Amino acid sequence: MRKLIAISTALLLAACASAGTKVTQAQADSFVKGQTTKAQVIAQLGLPQSDVSFAELNRVTYLHVDTSIKGATYIPVVGLFAGGSNSKTHNVTFTFTKAGVLQEIDTADTAINASVGH
Repeated sequence: MRKLIAISTALLLAACASAGTKVTQAQADSFVKGQTTKAQVIAQLGLPQSDVSFAELNRVTYLHVDTSIKGATYIPVVGLFAGGSNSKTHNVTFTFTKAGVLQEIDTADTAINASVGH
């Protein structure tokens, strides 16, 4: 019985993954447009996943992804029809002026339900 519990726990832990930097709403709200600098955002949140400069502005993006494998995926034959994964992405983009001062904060969330065999 212990072996079954250990195997089940290992499968559940292996079925979930997270990557990136999760920016909470409280963290985003702590930055003040027109005052906060790019250096202050990076000091608080760490390096962004994307840092793109344009002629008059700079955008840094923090992306966080949570993915979990559906339990049915591990069932022989059934997994072919009912398996798959669920993913959620949380994307926060900070736009700065050329001088490095915060101009805008944009947030986007996406949920993806991927099924096998469909």
